[in-house]
Amino acid sequence: LAILTTLSSPNLSDFPPAPDGATAIYAVDYSGPDFTYKSYKLLAKLSNMGIDASNQFPISPGTNNIGEYGFGGITISEDERYIYIINMGKGNLNRVDISGINYQTIPAGGFTSTSQLPTIEIDIPAAVANCTNGRFRPSALRMYAGKLYIGGICDASASSDNSGLYAKIIELNPSTGASRVVFSHDLTSFNIGDLSATDLPQARWKFPFRGSIS
Repeated sequence: LAILTTLSSPNLSDFPPAPDGATAIYAVDYSGPDFTYKSYKLLAKLSNMGIDASNQFPISPGTNNIGEYGFGGITISEDERYIYIINMGKGNLNRVDISGINYQTIPAGGFTSTSQLPTIEIDIPAAVANCTNGRFRPSALRMYAGKLYIGGICDASASSDNSGLYAKIIELNPSTGASRVVFSHDLTSFNIGDLSATDLPQARWKFPFRGSIS
């Protein structure tokens, strides 16, 4: 059994929206021969549990861009009791209790309440991320040795140039709430490439993303 989040993107020709919306999470059965895929079910739409993954801190009013809404990384606790999910729309974490889940008994349409699927929100302290001239935009997540490691970008969106554009990893202890930055790197120290160009200079988050810094 695996639990999956979905990718939210305005580029619908390449990334069609999930059939059950941006807050859907799915349970997948890999019990086929050699752990191959057999089937999937909607586990829940977390919007039914009061979770809002819409773009609550847009770079430009009225726009949605990748990394600004929907869910990001997902990980499971070492005791397999909880899954943790990055909520990119709100910039926090969701913790879902899956300890009582049996794939065969997931109802049609998924679970619809926190009494069936206990779900809470966990803040990522802005003071710990310490992003000057912008926000911390979490996207990646991994549980290791009982701690959560949250990867994200200080977006420098409030800067007139690229100052404050960093990649950071925050270590968060879900038992105590203690957190600290364990990795920080100035993204302007190297260039990037994509499917259509190479050696592109890094730039602060803005709308539109492409083009010169303004």
